[in-house]
Amino acid sequence: MLMKKIIPYLILNFFVSAAAMAIVLLIWNATHKAPGVAISTDSQPIDLAVVTKPTPTLLPLDTQSIEIQVVVGAGDINLEHIQLVSIADMAIDLQGWKIRDEQHHEYIFPSLIIYPEGGLSLYTRSGANTSIEIFWGMKTAVWSSGETVELRDAEGNLRSSYRIP
Repeated sequence: MLMKKIIPYLILNFFVSAAAMAIVLLIWNATHKAPGVAISTDSQPIDLAVVTKPTPTLLPLDTQSIEIQVVVGAGDINLEHIQLVSIADMAIDLQGWKIRDEQHHEYIFPSLIIYPEGGLSLYTRSGANTSIEIFWGMKTAVWSSGETVELRDAEGNLRSSYRIP
């Protein structure tokens, strides 16, 4: 007897929930447009990995790019890191860019996009990479006072340098 009274409410709850979900999805689709999709006009299939793969940014030498803002904790493996900030007007893929010093310590960046006014920290020690922190994986500190740190692009051009106080 109790079940007969509950069934209409359960059915009503199902339809109200479905309507609410449909409204949320409609609002989401209206405010979050999907990126364009490549459509092939011939019978050849499209390799989406090729279509969506970012291309490295080639910047003219006179274009502002990334700046070494500061080296923090030089000599202490637990604190030591370099803070980089984008001064460019466009996103830059740092793949192949290098941080290096006079003692030939060199870190080569993986494919990593830094956006205008964005920044990231390169830690000397090991750790888990995030979108704003990357880790070199060294066992000992690399930087010392008086040393100059250089940032070079994938072609080897000097983009920024910083002398550690």
